[in-house]
Amino acid sequence: PGTQTAARRTAHLFGDDPLGTSWWRWSAAARRVGESQVLKWRKLVDRPAHSTLLLVTPDARADANVDRYLGRWKGKNVEDPPAPALPDPPERAIFAYPWDGLLAEVRVSCRLPGRTAEHDAALDVFEALVGQSLYQSLREGGSSYAPSASVRALTPEVSVLDLHVSVPPDQAGSAVEVLLAAPGVVGAADGTAVRWGQLVALGANARAHASTLGHFYAVSDAIDLGMPVAALQTYPDRVEAVDGKALAALADACTGHEAVTVVGGATESLAPLQPTVVDWKGFAASEARAVR
Repeated sequence: PGTQTAARRTAHLFGDDPLGTSWWRWSAAARRVGESQVLKWRKLVDRPAHSTLLLVTPDARADANVDRYLGRWKGKNVEDPPAPALPDPPERAIFAYPWDGLLAEVRVSCRLPGRTAEHDAALDVFEALVGQSLYQSLREGGSSYAPSASVRALTPEVSVLDLHVSVPPDQAGSAVEVLLAAPGVVGAADGTAVRWGQLVALGANARAHASTLGHFYAVSDAIDLGMPVAALQTYPDRVEAVDGKALAALADACTGHEAVTVVGGATESLAPLQPTVVDWKGFAASEARAVR
């Protein structure tokens, strides 16, 4: 059942939007794509307006080579179609997957703003503080394993916060409650906690740019999300400006709109949460028929 949980959460968070489509349905759709569709897509995407050239050591010879190989590169001035509007954030939903195992896998996901120059610093500080909150609540003195928090940038419009922990089955219900509460705890963080999160974000950013390869990937990721390269230079200033109000806004965007999956949780432990019990074997069979 663990192979289904990520798709279940994204489907709940994004509904009929393409972001909510499972990987196996994407694979099935890809098999029906013809050569003419691929060439049409390539002509639309591969054009100068979509391109940014990164030079590690620019000099006169490099400039000459760029002009030689790319100087005549032309492309149609086609206006990009507007991105479809995302559906409204859903109400919280909890899905339980019956499974006999030594540990229950508890995962929580929710939508956050996209990684832009407006939100990137706050997202990084938020991620650091939520991860620390989970560690202090679940790992120190507890019988839980691998608590983690991560923010994934999907598009310029939306990111996803993913929380995870493994616990004994009879502790699954309490683990769900801790994961659901973590963003709110961070949203109420005081100045000392915020400063700690800022230092973590600044350190991670410094390490990301410490090598040529790391810097290249950081710049490439920013370009892919439509962020101006110059915005990377002012990132430390934006981190210093993150305050409790910015973190509270992120917590509010998440709280009450989560998608929760629990694999292997004890029925008695989860009962107070009134989860939807998933017939994961039946679901797997129906999806297999649908993508043939």
